[in-house]
Amino acid sequence: MKKWIIWTIVATILFAVVVHLATVIITPYIVMNEAMSRFPTAPNQLGSAPPPKAASKTIPLPSPDIAYSWCKYDVSENALRLRLAIPDSYWSISFNRDNTDNYYTMNDRQASSKNVEMLLVNKNMKVQNPSNAIVVTSPSDRGLILIRMIVPSPDKMPELVKIASQATATVEPPGGGKPVEKPAPTPEGTAMAEYTSAEYGFSIKYPREWQQVTYPGTIFYARGTAPIPTLSVAIVEGATFADAVTAQLSKSGTDIKVGPEKEVTLKDGTKATAAKADWTVRGYPGESYVVGVKKDDKWLVVTVTTISMFLPYDEAKFSEIAHTLQFK
Repeated sequence: MKKWIIWTIVATILFAVVVHLATVIITPYIVMNEAMSRFPTAPNQLGSAPPPKAASKTIPLPSPDIAYSWCKYDVSENALRLRLAIPDSYWSISFNRDNTDNYYTMNDRQASSKNVEMLLVNKNMKVQNPSNAIVVTSPSDRGLILIRMIVPSPDKMPELVKIASQATATVEPPGGGKPVEKPAPTPEGTAMAEYTSAEYGFSIKYPREWQQVTYPGTIFYARGTAPIPTLSVAIVEGATFADAVTAQLSKSGTDIKVGPEKEVTLKDGTKATAAKADWTVRGYPGESYVVGVKKDDKWLVVTVTTISMFLPYDEAKFSEIAHTLQFK
């Protein structure tokens, strides 16, 4: 009996140790996978975003005076060549493997010039490097690259955006040769979630990975992981469609210019008005695709917005989202 009790205790302790070790080992991979899923770009493509707000969830512990660029990489088959421009202010690039470990970092002071070329490879690759690029070896096939640029003042932001836009990421065979291009996923393949308002009698769909948040002056608001694009639905008073759009966008921006209007028909047969709007969103150039439906003396306004310097305006995708509006 005593032996049975002893062996039970030993087995319990061993089981607890195994579970603990498994948790310690596996958790970092789960955390990294979750973090990478928040970035809206395809693997081996660069993306960027303005300095985040306090509520931003894309980058852990974000700084409000730093602009971020990123690249989710996959070097399982091919190398990744990065060409980067460096500003006069603070700049850094960090490489993180699939378990969150940072294995290489460089900042502006360590760079030998204002233009840096880097070649990211996996540990089994033999590379040709005729351009003498900085070779970085990733201990895992997949991971995340983060680029940080400090924003000294708001007026410096356009200059930093230009510098970020000069960065390129090219997939190529490790031994040289013709670059391999992998197409980005198409909008048609995006899984959609649906929001329904019983009070106002409508529904609208949006990409499932977008986050629904509360935003003043809207019935519904969702945003991408960057955190752009954004989707908003609001009830607005206005004599005309342009008046209603201007009134809605004026709640968070200025310099609103509503483009030519066109009559459209939603999938449920509802007649609506659509237009592109250009405006300034908290100091940044914004572009929106807008759909409006007049109900009695008010307008239901659907707006899909991006800040074009960080994520290009995509009318095909934005109109597809806005046109999922239906009335019950």
